Amino acid sequence: MFKPNSNRGPQAAPQSVPKNIAGPLRLPQLWNPPAFEDIAALLSAAQKEGARMVELPFSVPGADNLFQIKCVQPDNGDAEWTFSSGALTGLTQIWAIPCIDLQLIHSLVLSESTGKDSVDLISASSFNRSTTGSIALPSADLPEQSTSQTLSGASNLLQGLAANGAADSGRVLLPEVVGEPQQQASLEGDLQKLNLPAVLQSLSLSKMTGRLGIASTFGGADLFIVEGSPVHATTGDTKGDHAVLEMLLWPSGKFKFFEQEKCTDYTLTKRLENLLMEGLSLLDQHNYLQSAGLNMDTILLQAYRNLSEMQFEQMASRGAPVSMALQKDFYMEVDGTTSLYELLLRMPLAKADWVPVVYNLVSVGLVRLSNDVPKVKAAELIDKDLDEQAIVAAIRPLHRSETGIFSYPVFQFFVKNELARHETDAKPFTLIVFDLLVEKNGQAAMPLSAAKVALERIEGLKRPIDILGHFETFDFALLLPQTAARSGAIVAQRILERVNAQAIPGIENLTINMAFGIASCPQHSKTAGTLLAAATEAKRQARKTSIAIVEYKAMT
Repeated sequence: MFKPNSNRGPQAAPQSVPKNIAGPLRLPQLWNPPAFEDIAALLSAAQKEGARMVELPFSVPGADNLFQIKCVQPDNGDAEWTFSSGALTGLTQIWAIPCIDLQLIHSLVLSESTGKDSVDLISASSFNRSTTGSIALPSADLPEQSTSQTLSGASNLLQGLAANGAADSGRVLLPEVVGEPQQQASLEGDLQKLNLPAVLQSLSLSKMTGRLGIASTFGGADLFIVEGSPVHATTGDTKGDHAVLEMLLWPSGKFKFFEQEKCTDYTLTKRLENLLMEGLSLLDQHNYLQSAGLNMDTILLQAYRNLSEMQFEQMASRGAPVSMALQKDFYMEVDGTTSLYELLLRMPLAKADWVPVVYNLVSVGLVRLSNDVPKVKAAELIDKDLDEQAIVAAIRPLHRSETGIFSYPVFQFFVKNELARHETDAKPFTLIVFDLLVEKNGQAAMPLSAAKVALERIEGLKRPIDILGHFETFDFALLLPQTAARSGAIVAQRILERVNAQAIPGIENLTINMAFGIASCPQHSKTAGTLLAAATEAKRQARKTSIAIVEYKAMT
């Protein structure tokens, strides 16, 4: 170990379509290719809006592109359809066609968005032509890259139809759509089917305003968006840019978007494009460490002994640009016997901070990883006079038999005892209150048999000095002596991962849903009663907002 030394003017509208003053009507975003019913609803909305354009944006799972289908119904003539594709920077028109054949439009949209050949999607009997007998390719007044755009799988079909001057094969009767299209209160989906960058790009392109909530086994998060631009993010006790970077590392989870929900905090300082680029780099570093065998139980070892500070700086500077001071501080904590989890308890860092540091130290060869438990010299750890059986027998009545952990009155005693210890040595301690629910026709309490298994996993995770017990009627709590609130959030995250690491017998097909409230003495309270109340309120807020981990200070 080293020693520290462009505006446009009014334009004339086509004679058959009056100038659209209100702007286009945007239907709710779809997260899968539109079904036939969606195309029918789009046409129905266009017919009711008259000359007003109606837009339907959508994404395709596994594809980076964003898509949009537009429809307008002129006073005289067939509905006019426009299909566009692009990315965050903008959309490019692919084709435009006046047509009454919904099956044809649906097939063309699927062809362009999924990459399947339109011949496979459209049967010969579906070539029902518009009564106008014309096909409108991109108009000449569009930008050059649009008019010269190759029309992929659908272009051959469109050009073939335009070349075929045969008489109409007859109109297709459209299914009747009853009532106005229903505006969805929220959008939802699965991050395994549509990754978070694609979701954010789609919301940005759609200029949407609201709250994106994410629930994952890795935690919960909220991201507030105004006119397509993220402005505020929280995940656990992390806020701002770091919170966005952390949620970009989550490979799975469920998301919901609630329109028009607003916030008063503005914690993001970087543009979405920059955050996505940083998130991609962070993900590469995280994947590198995982492939190298890093997990929370991995032991970190210094590769060189008696390394001077100058030598350290020379080696560390070969890696990615990371704070040298932070790398030194972290390297000083590496002792060859401590796991990554324990290091982060000593030196609480957000994932967006510690991943680049560990990546650098490992990639340049300053730190080695080991998943072998370090050998400890044999020693007489227990006094011969101690009667372990008598101790177990004495404390057994203090436990609840159905769960095997301390009852709530006993747990309160330990909280009071820890408060008295704090008054003597002034060392902080933290209280975590949490629940164990499962998704079953809504949210329900986890069966006791399954809860006991989950609590046993937590028992295997906590330190010998930590106290696990019941909290009030249905909740549970963990008391962490000599631990600050920031480290408590790391413990809560670790509990989430450990409980969800593998299926629990009896509830294999159910999703486990946990919420954590964190409060610390003296940071949030200096009395036992107010500490219990602060942790309870933080847990209630976590359950209310679907953010898995909430620290009391984040609410105040």
